[in-house]
Amino acid sequence: MNTKSFCIMAAALLLLGSCSEQVESNLAENPVQTGDEINFGTSLPSQIETRTIYGDEVTTGGDYGNGYFPVYWEDGDQITILCPQASNGTRVDYEITPMPDKEYTSTDVTKVDPNKAGLQWGSEDTHEFFGFYPASAIAEGDANPTDGVVTVNIPERQNPVRWEQEDGNTWVGIGNTDYAYMWAYAKVKKSETPVGTAISLPFEPMSTVLEITINGPKNGQMAISSVNINSIDQSGTGTANTILTGEVECNIKAASTNGTGQAECKAVGNMNEVRNRIYINLYNAKGDGQYPVLYPGDKLRVYAYLLPKDENIEKGNIQISVSPVNQANKVKTLQTDAILAHAVNKVSLPALDEGGTEDVNYWM
Repeated sequence: MNTKSFCIMAAALLLLGSCSEQVESNLAENPVQTGDEINFGTSLPSQIETRTIYGDEVTTGGDYGNGYFPVYWEDGDQITILCPQASNGTRVDYEITPMPDKEYTSTDVTKVDPNKAGLQWGSEDTHEFFGFYPASAIAEGDANPTDGVVTVNIPERQNPVRWEQEDGNTWVGIGNTDYAYMWAYAKVKKSETPVGTAISLPFEPMSTVLEITINGPKNGQMAISSVNINSIDQSGTGTANTILTGEVECNIKAASTNGTGQAECKAVGNMNEVRNRIYINLYNAKGDGQYPVLYPGDKLRVYAYLLPKDENIEKGNIQISVSPVNQANKVKTLQTDAILAHAVNKVSLPALDEGGTEDVNYWM
């Protein structure tokens, strides 16, 4: 997914070969048949007017002083589609090639393995489709096509994939959007699906993202080595009460039955591992082989991907810790009841100083 124009709200995938918007029970005149291969195309919204977006905003006004964010597929993005009713295998990975100058659409979605058959219509009338981005996040055996369950991992170490300089004095650590997981679900009837028509398989975000901006000192200079996001104990038991990383089980099918329209995600795997911390190393942010030194007016931005929490992120149990070189950490306790799950949440820290630990401002 293009790191400069990834939408953390909703995307849409068109599966050429059926139509989910068709609600009439009339049989199609020329319905698809068992064994027909399902072809795929994609479509994404060209603009979303919201602040819960990961991308380059177009500042042309709007309710928040913001405009809109373009939403694009990136050439080579890969998605997994599961279909338990398919006749020739229930999982196939596909690669997306966006249309030139219209990156929000694609008529060229091809199998990652050209020697492997694509999904084909099975003998049952009703077919369920479970989509997931990116395909690389799901290991063989970590997907249950029958139940629409996939298992993925959110790592503790989330170093930027590269650094870019913006506006002369802002250094941006481009986050690894392979952790910006998305899921999709659709159910269609073969008998109501004419050959060549299209169904919509809308993608929804799974991950919760923090966009963290560190502002340089008001005076002097300060070198920064790392940023940590920590789940801290608020219960007095000594146990952190929010799991941030590790294995995550995503039940896509639950979105059609739980009344919320969301896939159900929960932590699984080894709970004795370190799962209450995210570590981001800032080494070589300025391309000089050193930890970045921030001066007045400088900014440094990084991204952290968290386990999604719809109900049990408790107020005040997540901290951001900025680690200056040879100085005490600067710590912010987030008001996490304001964090929106499945979206990018902006956190701006005020100017660094040479004092000890301080509780700084937080904004969405």
